[in-house]
Amino acid sequence: MRTLTQVWVFFVSLTLFLLLAGFHLAGRRGLLLAFLISLALIYATLHRGLALFKKHLNVKEWDGNDPTGFANTVQSLKKEYNLSQVMIHFTSSPSPPLVWKNSPMEGHVMVHLELIEHLNPSERKLLAHFLLAHLNERSFLMPRVLSIFEQGFWGLNHVFAPFVTLFTFIMRIPYQLLRADLRAMQNSQVSVFEMGYFLNKLHQFQFHKTKSLKGGEFFSTLTITNQSHWRSHGLPNLKKRLINVMGFEP
Repeated sequence: MRTLTQVWVFFVSLTLFLLLAGFHLAGRRGLLLAFLISLALIYATLHRGLALFKKHLNVKEWDGNDPTGFANTVQSLKKEYNLSQVMIHFTSSPSPPLVWKNSPMEGHVMVHLELIEHLNPSERKLLAHFLLAHLNERSFLMPRVLSIFEQGFWGLNHVFAPFVTLFTFIMRIPYQLLRADLRAMQNSQVSVFEMGYFLNKLHQFQFHKTKSLKGGEFFSTLTITNQSHWRSHGLPNLKKRLINVMGFEP
C-alpha cells in the first residue's frame, strides 16, 4: 500500500472509531467531541509533531559553512537512498541522531553539534550513510502518531508505554532499524568490524545519552539509554544491533 493511501486509511479509520465511540458514550455531544478530537490528532500528527520536539531540543537548521564536508556528503549520497531532499539540523541538547520523514522522498536529519567533531573523515561518511539509511527505512506515518501520543500523555506515558512498545513490534519498527543498520554497512562498503565499532562509538558519547526526548524517541537512530524493555519505544538494544551487523556477539 502506498504511503499516502496508508495515511488516509489510518485517519479515516481513526475518525470512524472515535465517532462511533463518542456516539455510544455521549450521543450527539459525543459525536461532536470525537470529531474535534480527530481533527486535533490529524493536525498534530501532520503539522505539529516535528515542531514540538524541535522546540524542546532547541534545534537549528544547518546553515552557512561546512568545514567538515558532512552536509555536502549527505547531499551527495541522498539519491542512493531514493531521497530527493534532506534538511540537516543540529542541537546542543543531549540527543541521539534523529530522522524525520516528511514524505516518501523527503525528510530531516538532526545531529548533536559535537558529533561531527568527534568523528574522523571516514566515520563522517559512514554517519551520512547511517542517517540516510534510517531516514529511508523509517515509516512516514507511525513515528509521528506514536510521538504525538507520547507527548500528549506525558503525565501518563508510564501507563501507555507497554502498549506503545508492543505496537512497535506489531508494526515491525525494530526490524526497520536493524535493516537500516545493514543497509548503511552495505552501501558504505565498510567491514562488519568497522560497522560494529561505529555503532558502539555512537552509543558511548555522553551527548547522545538522555533519559527522554519527550516524543522524539520514535525518531531516534540509537537505542535510548536507561530504559526498561517495556519503555524501549521499539528500539533494539545495542547488543542485538551489534549481533545484527557482525553476525556474532562481540
